[in-house]
Amino acid sequence: MLYVCFGMEKGGSTYTYYLTQALFEALGHPHVQLSPEVRDDAKGHGGGVNNVRDWRHGVVRSIRLAVPSNALVSLRTHASPSQSILRMLSKGKAKLSVAIRDPRDLALSMRDVATRRQSLGREFKHDVRPDDITSTFSVINANIARVAEWTAAPDALLLHYEETAFSPERTIEKICRHLHLEPPKSGVEAITLQAASWPNGKRNVAQPHRHRREMSAKDQEIVLDRFADFYARYFPDARVLTEDTPERPEQAMD
Repeated sequence: MLYVCFGMEKGGSTYTYYLTQALFEALGHPHVQLSPEVRDDAKGHGGGVNNVRDWRHGVVRSIRLAVPSNALVSLRTHASPSQSILRMLSKGKAKLSVAIRDPRDLALSMRDVATRRQSLGREFKHDVRPDDITSTFSVINANIARVAEWTAAPDALLLHYEETAFSPERTIEKICRHLHLEPPKSGVEAITLQAASWPNGKRNVAQPHRHRREMSAKDQEIVLDRFADFYARYFPDARVLTEDTPERPEQAMD
């Protein structure tokens, strides 16, 4: 079976993929590495990642034919789904997780990349600039559109960045329930250690709710307003929070 791991850009998608792969291996499903030719990935991808950049029919068919019938294979993607993969999902021939993150923290992570590119004398990617929070909005908006496309599929498992990054045992439990698998008898510590040890896990700042410490109240208001529909659906309790903001009792437990 194919297990699609869709994630928003800068939303911990690589770590989520590695965590899923390590879980499958712990449950007795050896990793099946698909070649760039099978995935039609001209750029390839390091670290043994089954990255899929395009889900057109020919690619889906190539992947399906390359995967052994008894295998459980994870696939990482940022791309939009095609009708071919959506049909597989609707028929139960593939399963799906969708990893999301607060757009405020996505914006901060994207600005980190812009700052690094600036220090190296490189052009800004997608015109995201370190001094302008609104320059991230077109990329975030595109990612939100893809979230809507994937979550339209039946039985999509929603995963939150904060939980996967800082309480990975909860994500592991959710994936097991999603696939009707018994949790690993050895526990989750070995799985999380393996996932974190792989070279492209991309744990950058690795701090929860970065916007509380690194984004001004004014910028938070701008982001919350710009993506109000997304927040209403996935983060209904989101509000401006800085280090100086008194926390509600339930938020102190995040």
